[in-house]
Amino acid sequence: MKILWFTNTVLPDHAKKLFLSSTPRGGWLPSLSDLLKKAKNIEIAVATNVAVKKISCNPVDNIKYYAIPLIKYKKLSSKLISCYQNVEKEFQPDMYSYTWHREFSWFTDSLWV
Repeated sequence: MKILWFTNTVLPDHAKKLFLSSTPRGGWLPSLSDLLKKAKNIEIAVATNVAVKKISCNPVDNIKYYAIPLIKYKKLSSKLISCYQNVEKEFQPDMYSYTWHREFSWFTDSLWV
């Protein structure tokens, strides 16, 4: 099974790969990712908005981390939709999961586009 996980927190393994500092927020997220990457028959991809200019895929252990360009305003843009669609097309998930704060409701709106 392939799971595409969207989150607004850069997980520690991804942060290291991008030469960023880890955040203390969402402490349960790294714990969950550590458990999932050990699971057999599951492929995980984590998509996170990061201060990058273009999408990148950074595999670490058994997880593919996608860095999606961070938008500066709390609105849904066609560029952001296109980024999410590109990740979906490349990874081709069987299931979606998202961990997002409510103040970023434009993210959940983009999932239905």
